[in-house]
Amino acid sequence: MSTRLLLGILIIAVLSFPVSSRGEGFPTGAHARSEYVRLRNLDPSGDSPIHSAKWVRLAEEMNGIYLKSVNTMPSRDLLFAADTHMRVYRASRSPGYLKRGKVLVDTLIERYSPAVPEYGDALLLRGDIGVAEGDSHSSIAQWYERLGSATPRLATRAQSRMQSLANATFSKALPSSDLEVPRVVSRRAGAQRTITKRIVLDPGHGGFDAGAVGKNGLEEKELTLDFAYRVKSLLERDSSIAVHLTRADDTFVPLARRTGYANQRKGDAFVSLHLNASPSHALRGTESYYLDTTDDEASRLLAERENGIPSGGAVDDLSYILSDLIQSGKLEESVELSHYLEGSVHRATLTTYPESKSHGVKKGPFYVLVGAHMPCTLIELFFIDNPGDGAKLATDSFRSIVSEGLAQGVTRFAAGEPLTAQPSVAKPKRTTRKGKKK
Repeated sequence: MSTRLLLGILIIAVLSFPVSSRGEGFPTGAHARSEYVRLRNLDPSGDSPIHSAKWVRLAEEMNGIYLKSVNTMPSRDLLFAADTHMRVYRASRSPGYLKRGKVLVDTLIERYSPAVPEYGDALLLRGDIGVAEGDSHSSIAQWYERLGSATPRLATRAQSRMQSLANATFSKALPSSDLEVPRVVSRRAGAQRTITKRIVLDPGHGGFDAGAVGKNGLEEKELTLDFAYRVKSLLERDSSIAVHLTRADDTFVPLARRTGYANQRKGDAFVSLHLNASPSHALRGTESYYLDTTDDEASRLLAERENGIPSGGAVDDLSYILSDLIQSGKLEESVELSHYLEGSVHRATLTTYPESKSHGVKKGPFYVLVGAHMPCTLIELFFIDNPGDGAKLATDSFRSIVSEGLAQGVTRFAAGEPLTAQPSVAKPKRTTRKGKKK
């Protein structure tokens, strides 16, 4: 089918829908443009299996938004949509994406003048489409020759393409990573962010559930959310770790929904963030827990209170049986994760807070960890009701140090670094603590 016939069919289809005016700026396409730039930064060559499904979803989103308004689309949007379709075609070899990409880029070339910034890239992409379609060398060469004359700054790329054609080394799967479209600048020169691990952070409490409250008025729900955002920023700044939050604001999220969210995101680790409290207000320091039953009376009573169960109340055995089935292959990793986090936070804070204590890693039947399909831990980040811990937690500098410790622990776990010592469960040496739900 000829290009003119394809365009004619498309124009007829377009006339069946109301067309936005150029001045409206295609507000409904803002998400697609943003997602395109983000994916190009994460996957510049468009061949990463991790992102293939995202490229497909983006192409379909662009179809729904752009093809109804193809005759009034800005040149930038046409190029983004055409390149997205070509990337999906290279991965799937589905001819439908190739045809759509061709229509979009032809529309850009025919409607806009060489003065628009995207014109040179469009000619480059049009030549690549010709290669993918198996066109003759002379037919393909015309696009690269036009590129050299219309956009001198891209002449070297045109010459490279022509040389590849002459040497019969031009690949039909040639990536379009050399298109000069907007790119997010990586923070590390020469490095592209590719997601290898997904961490789910769970800021404890929220909404009507404030959690523990310190004498200085600090609320646990506010601190856990603050820590979550700080750690997320640190981990996503320069690493290959993506971070998801079970809550992003002051809302209440039921316990079961938190691990459900982590499972949906296919997380590689689940970390529930909390602040501790004690009846005496004298205890200080950090401790972490992994999900397991325990014979220790103090830990059992603590779990009952944190799960919202009256003292002596029964625990839902079925929930733990089901969880044990899921966690059977993750228990050892959960213990390691607990040690990475608790140890990293304790070491990070000792330099500025030598009075800090580590209460170690323990086990307990905490509902917030039930049902996770991944290594999971609950960490208590100091005692909010202790005068010393509370005063430190009220300062921005100390929260930054704690967050850096958490980020270091997560990074070490994600990288599979060996622990400095064999993981062992510390024996509790305290009375039960805060009577709050977790």
